[in-house]
Amino acid sequence: MGDPNTGEIYEGVLRKESDVALTEAEAVALGDLSTADRIQRLKATVADEKRAVISDMPQQEFNPQPDLRTLEGAKSFLDYHKPDDEQLRAHHEVNLRFQELLQHVWLEIPSGPGKTVFIRDLNRARMSANSAIANHGA
Repeated sequence: MGDPNTGEIYEGVLRKESDVALTEAEAVALGDLSTADRIQRLKATVADEKRAVISDMPQQEFNPQPDLRTLEGAKSFLDYHKPDDEQLRAHHEVNLRFQELLQHVWLEIPSGPGKTVFIRDLNRARMSANSAIANHGA
């Protein structure tokens, strides 16, 4: 292991976050570079390593979250999103859990406007949970 800033070679464990795995020759070569060139080379190495890790990952469908800072993102957020099988299962599970919660507290809350507010807020929370599922966490 080596310190890319000094070219110093370590044996054993990493000593700080900026440490990277280097051979002695790589550490000496980096030590001969200017700081700017050293940083550029290390950034390129890290980018190459990230690309290698990503290419080894199984490819999944990418469903980006809507960007609510834009009008198009906000429109997408408010639009209907037909659920896939996994989202349909999650919607069903969320709905069951909210119904169970309602059953557990129904008799504990006295009848009146407060109970009505609770039911409406519970429904809003359920709809927010289902919206988060449909919008991939947004």
